[in-house]
Amino acid sequence: MWKHFCGCLAIGAIAAFVVGGAAQAGETTISGLYPAVPNDSNVVAKDDGSSVVVFDIKGMLAVADTSKPWHNAIMDCNGIGAYDPDGTIKTEGGTCMITDADGDVQRLPWETTSPEGGVWSIAGGTGKFADMTGSGTWVVVSLADGRLQNTWTFTQITP
Repeated sequence: MWKHFCGCLAIGAIAAFVVGGAAQAGETTISGLYPAVPNDSNVVAKDDGSSVVVFDIKGMLAVADTSKPWHNAIMDCNGIGAYDPDGTIKTEGGTCMITDADGDVQRLPWETTSPEGGVWSIAGGTGKFADMTGSGTWVVVSLADGRLQNTWTFTQITP
């Protein structure tokens, strides 16, 4: 369950990173990678075998177009998940915060929609991210050493 939760969180972070795309007005589709490392978690085991996990992951966004403000931006994601005794996800979601080299910040709520990934959206930002809107999807792969590798796609709208 922790592995999946971290994956979801990482994907949320990736999604957030993608949202901050183009500097000019219009709609832009962006994709990239979000390698992340679980930072902290708190597991609450329930009497029926189910559990609730509060977690945190951190990583750096990588975008094919290195001129985008999300390239090399730091992304911190946190969330909470509820799991059945067999580890099946009941619900998972949280928020990722992206901080670029200029110190501008973008907030990206995310939600797991399948065992492989989920969706995220833009929910505000500062500086160049202030007026952006958009949403996207993410897919996570859990690596043997505990790290997460997320791929994401985002459609960003800049007024």
